[in-house]
Amino acid sequence: MNYSQAVILVAGIPFVACGSPEGPGMGAGIPEYQARIELTIGVADGDGADVFGRIGGLLELPDGRIVVSDVQANEIRVFSESGEHLFTFGREGDGPGDLGSPCCLALGPEGLVWVREASNGRYSAFRVGPDEAEFVRALTMQHGAAGLWAPTTFDDEGLLVDVGARPSSTGEGSERARFHLDDGGEVVRTEVSVPAALSDVGSHRVQVEINGSPGLLYMWQPFASRAVSAHGPGERRALALTGVYEIETWTGPSVDTLRGNVTEGPVLTAEERKTGQEAMESDASRGGIRASELPYDLPDRRTPLAQILYDDLGRLWVELSVTRDSARVADIWNPDGQLAGRVTWPYEVRLGVASWIGQTHALAVARDELGVQRVVRLRWD
Repeated sequence: MNYSQAVILVAGIPFVACGSPEGPGMGAGIPEYQARIELTIGVADGDGADVFGRIGGLLELPDGRIVVSDVQANEIRVFSESGEHLFTFGREGDGPGDLGSPCCLALGPEGLVWVREASNGRYSAFRVGPDEAEFVRALTMQHGAAGLWAPTTFDDEGLLVDVGARPSSTGEGSERARFHLDDGGEVVRTEVSVPAALSDVGSHRVQVEINGSPGLLYMWQPFASRAVSAHGPGERRALALTGVYEIETWTGPSVDTLRGNVTEGPVLTAEERKTGQEAMESDASRGGIRASELPYDLPDRRTPLAQILYDDLGRLWVELSVTRDSARVADIWNPDGQLAGRVTWPYEVRLGVASWIGQTHALAVARDELGVQRVVRLRWD
């Protein structure tokens, strides 16, 4: 896909075209799986390790143990394969072994557990033993977007890939970038993951005064197309606009394009239209204008794509948009660019940056109607 053309295309069309997973079925011979919840860790009340504030990262160790980072508690908890709490490590702070808003866990090339620390602007590595964890080292982020939640991954040389943002080469706006860090934290090379031209797709900027100084207020059209990226193991990364099922993927310098057969998203429900209108009115008020003056309206439908993400095997998961009364659904693409299957799972379970996804099961976050978070293990074998 030529993404400069895609920006023009998306900007020029009201966001009404895009994806119903109930529509086109899978091709002949492509398997479909129904994932079930086989394990739940978490309770609503109490002071035990199974009460979570905000889950920031999940990881399954080779021996089946489950590692959970809690952003709110600034600690990491280790559970057995069956969900029994084993031990906790880390505490709030910025010293060696301390944690600041820990998210986005990964298992590094040396068997170390790496955690991205949003508040501390660094990555910390721990050696997790049978009943305790030992702090090994830390690497400082090389950008100003420490608060961004992004997958922690490593390239083919074993270098940590630090996903962040930097000013664009044109001097206008910013672009998402991948900084490859050596053992000393020095940037070995950098590549753009989301160009500046796509970063603002779906937004409207208004000049405002902030504390007496001129500034820019970004307003985002509800349910509009957005640029989304994914970062996988090795040199794998992907980029898409959620308004069309067409995804560019990279494996090092090799580029490929994946195209799906979902062309329309589900029609907005009455509740979605209500929340979308309220969001537009709130944004307009902050910008000192009326909602009717915004250069966009609510679309009729959601976009076909909800998000893209990689699993631990380097397969790309393309989650499709659905309504709240439907199961979530994702297409799985093999590293060779072939469609491998489709998985559906309960709506209350969210896959995302915090998740870990393997061959036949995944660790994810479930949230109930009261906002209580729990760790769940999905299985579809």
